Amino acid sequence: MKQTAVQLESLHRLGDYDGLGLGSIGVDSRLASGELNLDTLQRLYGDIAHGKYNVPVTQNFIKWCVDGRVREGTIREFDPNSAGGFLSIVYGGLLAWGAREHGSELAIVEAETAHALEQGLPMGVHGGDHSACDCGACARARDIFSLIGNHGTSLHKLAVNHGVNIADVVAEDIHKNGLTYSRDNTFFANDRESVVKAAHGAGAEYEHYIGDHLEVAIVLNGVANTTIDRARIAEDYGVDYGVFVVDAWALGDSATQFVGGDTHKATELAAGMTYFNFATGAQLGDTSLPILPIAA
Repeated sequence: MKQTAVQLESLHRLGDYDGLGLGSIGVDSRLASGELNLDTLQRLYGDIAHGKYNVPVTQNFIKWCVDGRVREGTIREFDPNSAGGFLSIVYGGLLAWGAREHGSELAIVEAETAHALEQGLPMGVHGGDHSACDCGACARARDIFSLIGNHGTSLHKLAVNHGVNIADVVAEDIHKNGLTYSRDNTFFANDRESVVKAAHGAGAEYEHYIGDHLEVAIVLNGVANTTIDRARIAEDYGVDYGVFVVDAWALGDSATQFVGGDTHKATELAAGMTYFNFATGAQLGDTSLPILPIAA
């Protein structure tokens, strides 16, 4: 059955929200140059929105990054995706609670990774062939926290407009913690690769991604127990049509597993992770990058 194309103009874009879309990944300049074809792009959006590329996950805890690139040597595993992989749990907790008992960013990453390892939870981080720390969510963590602190209202509005309800009191804490951490000149490690190495050394698996960032959307996947088959998209549309994948359904599930079933803490952690995902997209994408939801 032929799927209906989704019009680009019907989608929310980062530039629809004040202060979002600070990066270089988008569609308008690529459409203008002829690198992308509008009809092809909108056909892809339709295929994704109608679930053509949803595949079952192997387990339901956040493991890998939203990054749209390919994995060196083999196809990427079908595990849930969130910005920075397991690091989204770490940064989501910092945003939600401002927990500083372990001190530095590196110490907190090591402690939280060890905690997840004790629980038997699968964890993943990644690098790539562009730089020493080739995970944008990690490399730009301080900027992402600053964006949350300074444009939290826009991020909250973006979340609400895509069906994510975050209580005002929780949102206010997240905005405050984002600003506090981003202004702390001693908290974030100067060597960003050391953060990925700390998580890997404490038990997280590691993947290496290759190729250019050619994402044409931030996909918000709301279909439980599934992720997106990026390799199949590449087969059908070519490598110029990659996507960021946020398995939104898995944020709450992962938060619940990580905190041991405490519903209140899980809700707060999931909210922090939601902000971190949207803010990562808003930091890396330009104002033309659209958000493409897949309804449950």
